[in-house]
Amino acid sequence: MLERDDEFALLRGLLAECRKGLGSATTITGAVASGKTELLHAFSAEVAGGGVPVLSALASSAERTLPLGVVGQLFNHASLPKSRRDHMARLFTAMQRGSGPPDQWTVNERARVMNVLWSELLLLAERGPMLITVDDVHYADAFSMRCLLYFIHRLRDAPVLMLLTKRERPQRVHPLIDADLLRLRHCHLVKLGPLGVPSVAALAAGHVPADEIDRFAGDCHEVSGGNPLLIHALLDDRRAAPAGAAGHLVVGQAYRHAVLATVHRGGRTELRVARGLAVLGDLRAPGLLEELLRVDTMAVEQAVAGLVAAGVLAHGGFRHPAGRSAVLGDMDLSHRAELRSRLARLRRGRGGKARAGSPAAGHGRGRHTAPRNAGPGATDPGAEPGGAELSGAERRVAALAAEGLMNREIAERLAITVSTVEQHLTKIYRKLEIDGRAGLAKAFAAHSDLVPGGDRPEPVVGSGPVWPPAGWAQTGLASSHTGG
Repeated sequence: MLERDDEFALLRGLLAECRKGLGSATTITGAVASGKTELLHAFSAEVAGGGVPVLSALASSAERTLPLGVVGQLFNHASLPKSRRDHMARLFTAMQRGSGPPDQWTVNERARVMNVLWSELLLLAERGPMLITVDDVHYADAFSMRCLLYFIHRLRDAPVLMLLTKRERPQRVHPLIDADLLRLRHCHLVKLGPLGVPSVAALAAGHVPADEIDRFAGDCHEVSGGNPLLIHALLDDRRAAPAGAAGHLVVGQAYRHAVLATVHRGGRTELRVARGLAVLGDLRAPGLLEELLRVDTMAVEQAVAGLVAAGVLAHGGFRHPAGRSAVLGDMDLSHRAELRSRLARLRRGRGGKARAGSPAAGHGRGRHTAPRNAGPGATDPGAEPGGAELSGAERRVAALAAEGLMNREIAERLAITVSTVEQHLTKIYRKLEIDGRAGLAKAFAAHSDLVPGGDRPEPVVGSGPVWPPAGWAQTGLASSHTGG
């Protein structure tokens, strides 16, 4: 549990208060795969090891319409004596027989049921403090959510500590969890952020040579955004790589699968936006992704923010071409073809040509059009894609990026900040009308004048793998990661 000391200290302090009869509730929030469940399980194991009873439930999107589904898990937990579980099963059966399904209960009937369940919870806590956990509470069925809130409002004078995990939704507020709970003094919020480079280095210890750890950790953090799931996937790819990979970052199947898992767990809109962005390539053209997907602008912005927080996207596109390739490969062929066809029509309607290296331009094969003053069928193989000229600084950054150096390495090589490198790359991609580093490699192969001085720079020994990065050959990304 790296970088979670403060969170553990808070929870231990709340448990100490709970032992004195002062209950509380804590919501643990964060992006997809930020470690919320791991923190919940680690603390639960510690508490259970100290002899405190733990009742746990896992909410899921598949059971959102199941009345009392989450509360039923709590009162039918394996840690309870069988006699208590049987008693609660009879109670639930009697409640549903007496008034019909919970969604048909009157306000008074719902209040009576919640009071009965609270009384049962207090009976369970008579012998001492108790921990209740609900993972992914945002998926809880409506009546279970009402019950949980009913309990939480009464926790202050009960020896019960409740922990909830909830996925953070940028620019969205849950009408019950966020708006109601945070106004109560005995309710707390713990927000988990991404892991930093030192934590990545700690995880890599023992798997990467000591003299290569710093470099590996920086590259791994750049590709993962600090998402623990993606970090562990990159470590798995590193362990599976040939011995000659040394401390180089290896982006393989584990990373691709982790990206897909993150995207799918993000929700329906995030998945749809990720797929649209995989086809589109990036977000340079304002409003184009919304038109392509026929989705509201605010919904797209929120989905993109969620995918950025999860470490999948950065700077208007996928953090790594392998992520985009994985999403494209996960799509149904007919759906992918439909989006590409729609994208081509949208671009024609906007009066612009398909960008070089984009799916609508030869499926990412980097074809270039002739200049306006050329005759029919003429091409200008020496022209920069997109017709925009790079500055000297942009050319130097582009050359090193095309050779496979990561942003941190480029910054060190040119004695500039990583932020400056990122700004240069954003302008480079826009000017050359290409989709990321893969497009750079193709552009440099076809346009030698893009390189400062007209010559491709020699790779620097120890500065990083040449393009494509180590490990891409075995994943099939070396030649196909842009086209999908």
